[in-house]
Amino acid sequence: RLSTLFQKDAPPEHWELIRAVNFSNDSSMALVGFYDRTVGVWDTTGEQLIARLRPDNAELYYSKDAWGRESLVSSVAASADNRYVFVGCMDFTCSIWDLEIKETVFTATEYKEEIICVCEVNDVIFWATAGGAVWKEDRNNRQGRSNEPEKLLTTNESWMEAKFAPSGNFVLARTMAGEIQKRNLLTGELEILASVRPTDTLENRTAFGFIDGDNYFYTPTDDSIKLDDITI
Repeated sequence: RLSTLFQKDAPPEHWELIRAVNFSNDSSMALVGFYDRTVGVWDTTGEQLIARLRPDNAELYYSKDAWGRESLVSSVAASADNRYVFVGCMDFTCSIWDLEIKETVFTATEYKEEIICVCEVNDVIFWATAGGAVWKEDRNNRQGRSNEPEKLLTTNESWMEAKFAPSGNFVLARTMAGEIQKRNLLTGELEILASVRPTDTLENRTAFGFIDGDNYFYTPTDDSIKLDDITI
């Protein structure tokens, strides 16, 4: 019964894989984990849905090669007072939910984000992650002390590839959703350069990079290259 709670009217061949099922200590709640880091909490009759906990990063992947089942909930549990729900996923990320307010009070995800690009500009190290984040660390510290890394950008998108401009002022990124983006690291401005089919993105049939300084190129289609405002 618990393995079908979240399937609604979908036929069996479309049911989601379930790997995590648990009960609260007082047996008043049943907890079931699904894809997209999502958990359903029911009473033990299975008739009343107490909460559906789906985080903002439900569809976010932290490795460019880890898609599909990596976001599946692999463990779930409730605190002794039924206030909190603990969730662990197959990609080794975790979160804690407050059932009263239905919000996350703790997440551990950043440490799992794969670094997909690193660049050094004037003793400043920039790096981008598959979780769509950009960080920097200034190594030119006159006081001789190490600096804490600074997070410049949070997109909550899944990035498959990224390249920094030689000046360090912006980054080009290729997303899982099929966009080639230009992200200004000074203002945060977003410019979508092209949208390609996601299948083409997965097959690496798109390309972008830099030719001379901050002058960049990208391939908006299979048979064209765009450099600034010139299409070849």
